[in-house]
Amino acid sequence: AGQKYMEKLADEQEVAAAIHWGMPLKAWNGFIQLSNGYRNRGQLAGQAILSADLGFWLGSSVLVAGRYRGAIDVGRGPTPADDVEEHLAGPVFLFRVDDRLDVFASSLHTAIARNAIHADRFFVGFAFRKTALDRLQGYLGGPPRP
Repeated sequence: AGQKYMEKLADEQEVAAAIHWGMPLKAWNGFIQLSNGYRNRGQLAGQAILSADLGFWLGSSVLVAGRYRGAIDVGRGPTPADDVEEHLAGPVFLFRVDDRLDVFASSLHTAIARNAIHADRFFVGFAFRKTALDRLQGYLGGPPRP
């Protein structure tokens, strides 16, 4: 029984690599972030993984953004049910308490899915930051203020 459990565990491991790109949108006091990568899922088909974020600062403390996450099988899994495609999208709201603390709320909703659960996911939390990133260089960007 122990060996079967270890074989099953080995089947569930995955390795992923992605290239991330982003830039400030100074004219709109915002930023854009994109990524594209590949996830190896063991015996299952590999997946192209995609993400995109677009955010805008409203004043010095409030960030509103949109987020996209996608995964598309690139190859055939052992069965047709193993070929998964999932595209999620949702809003992000962030309040900058001070230069080291953010409070955020976001959600991701299934826009399109094949052989995947349609889900609504909600997130609320806070982030402690210590960064040298500019304010327009992503969610964790810091001072100077616009």
